[in-house]
Amino acid sequence: MTPWVEVLWCGLFLLLSMPPQFLGIRGVVVLTLCTGVAARLWTVAYTVPTLWMLSGIPWVIVIAFYVMTSLWVVYLIRLWRGKPVRKFAAVMARLGFLESAGMLNSAAGMVMALVLGELPRVWFAPVMGLVFSVAQMLYFFRTSKGDL
Repeated sequence: MTPWVEVLWCGLFLLLSMPPQFLGIRGVVVLTLCTGVAARLWTVAYTVPTLWMLSGIPWVIVIAFYVMTSLWVVYLIRLWRGKPVRKFAAVMARLGFLESAGMLNSAAGMVMALVLGELPRVWFAPVMGLVFSVAQMLYFFRTSKGDL
């Protein structure tokens, strides 16, 4: 996903954690389906033609992203219907960690460049990838524990 979509998702995690009174949880679910999941589906459609070029760990990370995209739809529908999502969130937290491996690797590369005294030209994408990864994992771990 682009860094701007990751910023959008961080806002959606905040709304899912604390839905505002005027929208309620159902309104936040609809907003997340229309904006966040739609952006993920666009990314899936955009990257499917290049999937054949990947092998090894990058292939696993991209497949985890695809699976997480479909699981987000199921998760939000369960949330809409008022069904329990704790166990589902626990599974998604583990899969989200796998999905975030590439973003965490980019952030680590940027930190290594800073340690070596180089000024990275591209910093926004790795930083937003790190923020998105942490926000997603925190959201699912808190949900799986029943804190939300």
